[in-house]
Amino acid sequence: MNKDTIYIEPENDITDILAKLKNSEQKVVALVPPKKAGVLRSAVNIKLIAKTARDNEKAAVLVTTDPALIKLAAAAKIPVAKTLQSRPEVPTDEDVAALMANEQVIDDMSDQPENDNKDDKKPAEKTTDAEKKSEDKPKADDKDEEKPEKKSDNKGGKGKKGGKVPDIKKYRKFIIIGAALFVSIVAFLVWALAIAPKVDIQVSVQTEGQPFNESVTFTQNESEKNVEEGKFYVEEQKQEKKDTVNFEATGKKDVGNKASGSIKVYAYFNDAGSISIPAGASFSYGGMSYYAATASSLSWDKNDEHCDPGSSFSSGCRVSTNINITAAEPGDKYNVGAQNSGWSSNVGGVLVESGGSISGGTSDIKTVVTQADVDKAKSGIESKSEEEIKADFLKSFSDNLYPIDSSFNVSVSDVSSSPAVNEECSGNATLTVTTTVTMLAVDKGDIEQFVKSKVELPDDREIYSIGNPRFDQFVKGDNGMSAKLKTTLQVGPKITNEEVMEKAKGRKIGEVQSMLKSITGVTDVKIDGNFFWVRSVPNDPNRVNIELTNSSDNNAEEEVVEE
Repeated sequence: MNKDTIYIEPENDITDILAKLKNSEQKVVALVPPKKAGVLRSAVNIKLIAKTARDNEKAAVLVTTDPALIKLAAAAKIPVAKTLQSRPEVPTDEDVAALMANEQVIDDMSDQPENDNKDDKKPAEKTTDAEKKSEDKPKADDKDEEKPEKKSDNKGGKGKKGGKVPDIKKYRKFIIIGAALFVSIVAFLVWALAIAPKVDIQVSVQTEGQPFNESVTFTQNESEKNVEEGKFYVEEQKQEKKDTVNFEATGKKDVGNKASGSIKVYAYFNDAGSISIPAGASFSYGGMSYYAATASSLSWDKNDEHCDPGSSFSSGCRVSTNINITAAEPGDKYNVGAQNSGWSSNVGGVLVESGGSISGGTSDIKTVVTQADVDKAKSGIESKSEEEIKADFLKSFSDNLYPIDSSFNVSVSDVSSSPAVNEECSGNATLTVTTTVTMLAVDKGDIEQFVKSKVELPDDREIYSIGNPRFDQFVKGDNGMSAKLKTTLQVGPKITNEEVMEKAKGRKIGEVQSMLKSITGVTDVKIDGNFFWVRSVPNDPNRVNIELTNSSDNNAEEEVVEE
């Protein structure tokens, strides 16, 4: 098997060795250290070599006869070879103990004076050979000698601990967590102290009420608007709302068959003439109405032969005919037998002589919708007062529009019932009513512009509020629309947001409150930070919200007397 040989130089550190081991193209890598290679005297470095070899699927072999390096290799399970040609083996504890004992003997002999006599050297060589043989079979005494040697090595290891290279990977997780925590803390402090702080400053100013009353006109043509002259453009706000309600039908209707039959009618003529019996002519019997199914007539041409038998000229010529009739409504109550009396007619001069059998009428009573049912359901929809409808309507207004109260109008249209009136209803009926609400409105900005253009104030006074404007005496006629614009203004000392900001920025909240309260006309100052740790006003105007309000006790709108 091919192998790669890496000769370790004295100036190489552990990272150089690990890099060469990783970059080797052979599976077996022989590491040849120099004498007194300090970088390999650390157990940590030896373990790093073993781990790197395992991670990269390589077999690292340490080529050395140094007992100290062999001992470290045994602990890290790294194979050791005496030469590049020797078979590598992982040293056992017994091998390490024997090497350490042999090294101790050699060190003791090196302390004795040299003897040039060759004979004196031979016993020493024999002794050394005996000691070599004893390595294969260590005695109890030898084991006892190993213990202090190991103890000495451990102490020596502790003494050199400060010179070992720490395992960076072991502490990498803690280093990353610590660094992330440090960055988070710094970022939070920057956000909390420089970015997040915001302050709301509310300055209450003493104001006084000042009445305002001006005549204005309106136009629905935007091009004719002239705010400075008090001519406002009005927009018609419109809302259509469909209300639907279910109601119970209470009407009853017979939808059965109508009875039918025939009757004999007659009339007397003293002179030639004719009486028409139109289709639908009414005939009654016992309070029940029947109608002629077709048109007919009775006539006489002065020919006695055309008169009914038995009629005399003195009483006039009697002429008769049979006509078909149908009951006015379905129902079996309209079925009657032949009756010679009790009939009446709404056709003048026409009498009923007798009636044949009237039959075929059947009863089938159904529930139907009545007009009374519709009116009752409609009154339920219209139960809201005009003020309630107006309040709901005003909620749909844009914030920049001001309504003309007296232009409010409500109309109800498109009342429809399903089923319709007199139609059969098998369950609940439904009533739909369309309500149309209209109202005129003026742009609030135009009102404010007009008011401020009409009011003249000293340089140190300003308008804080135009109050609640209202349009009284609204008139809409052929000559256009007009009204009186009335309100109560709130006027106070002139204080600007820029002035407040200049006094407040960068200062402590308590200091700012004292400074602002010292301004003439200021009655109260409230400063609130958005977090509990905010104790001063930011220098950035974008993070300071300033609100100037009036604190006058005279906030109620005064009644304006017309001029």
